[in-house]
Amino acid sequence: MRLHLTDYHLEMARLRKDMGRLEEAKDNMEKAAKLIEETGYHRRDKELEELQKTLKN
Repeated sequence: MRLHLTDYHLEMARLRKDMGRLEEAKDNMEKAAKLIEETGYHRRDKELEELQKTLKN
């Protein structure tokens, strides 16, 4: 179930970024990063890295 939650946070981060809601997008991105680390779901590393590049301050 936590893998699905990770996917949810990644998708919400992309959606909120596209909507201009950058603080919320960053929050979702951080939650996804934490879940990826905790679960070892490194299949999503590339997606997370792309989000991190686009959401940098």
